[in-house]
Amino acid sequence: MLSTGHARGACPAAGYQAFDRQRSSSSLIDSVASHPNPPRMLLAHHSALLDDLREPTALDPWRVLVSGCLAGWPCGVDGSDYGLGVMLGELLALPTLRASPFCPEQHALGAPRTMPDIHGGDGFDVIAGRAKVFDEHGVDLTASMLEGARAMLAFAQEAGAELAILTDMSAACGSQVISDGCRLVEARRWQKGVGVATALLLDAGIPVVSQRDFRALALLRARIDPGYAPPKDARDHQDHPWTLEHLPGPHPRADGPTRKPSPKTMEAIVPAPVDSPRR
Repeated sequence: MLSTGHARGACPAAGYQAFDRQRSSSSLIDSVASHPNPPRMLLAHHSALLDDLREPTALDPWRVLVSGCLAGWPCGVDGSDYGLGVMLGELLALPTLRASPFCPEQHALGAPRTMPDIHGGDGFDVIAGRAKVFDEHGVDLTASMLEGARAMLAFAQEAGAELAILTDMSAACGSQVISDGCRLVEARRWQKGVGVATALLLDAGIPVVSQRDFRALALLRARIDPGYAPPKDARDHQDHPWTLEHLPGPHPRADGPTRKPSPKTMEAIVPAPVDSPRR
């Protein structure tokens, strides 16, 4: 039987830690410098991408790649959907959107499985060979994660995906925040960055948004759901008080100049008041 070992403190003192010691805390910054044209396709950071999406119809709906767990697949590390299958129900049920679910981790590692996390950077660094993916037992899962990411990209391209809605925090599908090393330790660390599959999708020109980007998802729904008004208090994850407190500063994979959204999109974008983070 495969042991998932998901208790905090389960990460051993060997295995991946030797690799971690070789990496400096500036590894992600260095990797961005070595990637001269960072993708600008993170929808929550670049609202103008909404204007690039065509007008869908029931006969020709938006073709949207969706993380399997967001579609209710029992593909999580524990063999469940993490309770995420209900999050996008109303959006995915619209007749002008066709969801195509896929789970890169399940494809390569099965479910249930041990917990993969990126060490030494983010998904772009894994692809470039600067970072690796280990589970909580120190087993190197890098090759399997790359296999799953390539399979997801191939599936997305075959389905003609115009957009991807992916599960944040995942070492495969994360797009806003991922773990900085093993998450099953007492002193867990986070970083802004993307997962391995997300990196491949972004490089292929497929815009990505996470299930935590409530404003961007609301604006997407407003495009195809007549009469729906985006909640005025909806925030994307980079504007959440937790993110502002724990991970201040820009997202390293969404920096650089961008164009302004159209007036129609701007009318729907009403920034919510930001709570003062607790200190």
